[in-house]
Amino acid sequence: MARITFINLFLALAVLLVSIQGCGPVFIHMSPEKVTACTERNVSIKQGETTRNQVHELLGAPMMSSRLWQVDVHHFSDKKLTPGLMTMFLVPLFPVAEKVNWDGYVLVTYDDNNRVSGFASGKVAEPNRDGLLMQANDMTLRYIYNKSSHRSELALLAGGQRLIAGLKSLHKANTCTLVVACDQDRGCPDRFSVVDESATIVDIDPRFIVRVDFYKGGIPIPVMYPIMLAAGKKRLAISNTGLIDKSETTLNCTDEDVRYAIIQVKAPSGTKRQTRLHITENMPEDLLAYNIIVWRASNAFLLGESEKAGETFNP
Repeated sequence: MARITFINLFLALAVLLVSIQGCGPVFIHMSPEKVTACTERNVSIKQGETTRNQVHELLGAPMMSSRLWQVDVHHFSDKKLTPGLMTMFLVPLFPVAEKVNWDGYVLVTYDDNNRVSGFASGKVAEPNRDGLLMQANDMTLRYIYNKSSHRSELALLAGGQRLIAGLKSLHKANTCTLVVACDQDRGCPDRFSVVDESATIVDIDPRFIVRVDFYKGGIPIPVMYPIMLAAGKKRLAISNTGLIDKSETTLNCTDEDVRYAIIQVKAPSGTKRQTRLHITENMPEDLLAYNIIVWRASNAFLLGESEKAGETFNP
């Protein structure tokens, strides 16, 4: 009797998923015990008490660790055989199964005494990675859409409120810092370059990143890119791939300077859209609502930990 009840429950769930998903295979995902156990170990972590060394003893070596940003990311992965149904035009046809990759994460932040100040855990199946969103204090771990590779990648972001303190920590001798951001999502060019006398030393895509919502679709998230540069004269350029239009300006970047390069897009009534680069020494208040990209998997780049002057990630 219990067997019949389980089968009926399985079919009811499958039909429900079919009505949502349409044609094709529909799988009922259950995470592997290994991933579940690892992500649940954080019940032993006590905010304000557990030390960083104790967290490492509990969860193992982190996949990403930063002393500057006082954060660790731990990762666990496994595969599980997942049952499902093959459907056609909303009609269940026959049972199928596939091995699904699962990823589990624990995000941990620390105070100045290297004790836990916040933590979060989550797990996600490979086809639905965009659904991962974890937050601990002002740090966010999530999958974002990489416009260049046309796929999602893991990224760690810090809140804009940490920008000023972060810039002070990032500074090195004979360098200046340029913070690049678009003032809006629509119309923002996809290329920002910094060129010195010898070659192009920075080339990034400054557009907003995308957070995928099941109901709302792609939601733009404003981001900014702090870039460390060797002091000296630089040529800054903004352009769109495949288009001739290009806007350039010159920046004399002196030691200890912090400049903000805001890409402004305007479309005056009855005229062609205009894009310009506004450079200022004063931080625009709007940037406090932006996110700082500290790390992203496509570049294995940890902001402030290993970069040389002129290096940055290329989103």
